Amino acid sequence: MGSPGYPRDKHVPHEAVYHFELYRVLIAWLSPSVATQIELNAALGVKKDATTSEKRADSRRRCDMKLAHAKEKVLIEIVANETQAVIKTHFDSAELYGQALEADQVWVVIFTVALKSEFELVWPSPDSGIHTLYVFHSSDWTQREIVLQHPQPPKPAPKRKRSKKESSKKEANEKQRAAEGTTEDGQGSKAGSRKKKAEQKEEDREEKEEEKPKKQTGRGRAAKATKETAVVRKRKRTTKEGSKKNKADEEGTAAPKRKRSKKGA
Repeated sequence: MGSPGYPRDKHVPHEAVYHFELYRVLIAWLSPSVATQIELNAALGVKKDATTSEKRADSRRRCDMKLAHAKEKVLIEIVANETQAVIKTHFDSAELYGQALEADQVWVVIFTVALKSEFELVWPSPDSGIHTLYVFHSSDWTQREIVLQHPQPPKPAPKRKRSKKESSKKEANEKQRAAEGTTEDGQGSKAGSRKKKAEQKEEDREEKEEEKPKKQTGRGRAAKATKETAVVRKRKRTTKEGSKKNKADEEGTAAPKRKRSKKGA
């Protein structure tokens, strides 16, 4: 036996066969507005102090295929009848190609004549963003099976648990805001504003009620003063008239009193 899933000394199709067949199918199937390119240079660039071998390796980076429509870019890396170790290296290369060419999607398509039941599937790292497609088929393509896996969405960061001190402080702040009728940003809520307006209205009404007796007392005092002035004036007139009458009596000029009639008596 050879590598896991592959019989020893069995002839398998070369990668170039899958490459050109896939290209031919895509050209016939996709819209003419989709630009299809093969063997693209995907050099990432190296540092100034890189060695000659590193520069040569970077310049030889080639992505198998690119599909472009408007501003969207999709890269395809093809793997044919390889072992799990080689497939993993293609995952790493495909991730670098995606960075170099600023692709929206990166696919690694793995063709193999191995039996799926005897082949151990390997996958890229969850955070690589790579789509993986396995195509298992017989030599004459009468039997085939596809296994697809999309990249998993990144897991949300776990929420940090509050300490007892932080929880107590939050509860105290919430109680204070509830008492003041304010929200977290310090602004008054609608309910709090309505409550404050109602309280202010009630206070104004009570102040007016307190002022009413004072005003009435003031008017009462003014009326009383007017009444007292009238009494004083009347007394003065009565006193003046009495003085005149006494003076007339003394001088003997007082008029005789009228005798009452029998009817009046």
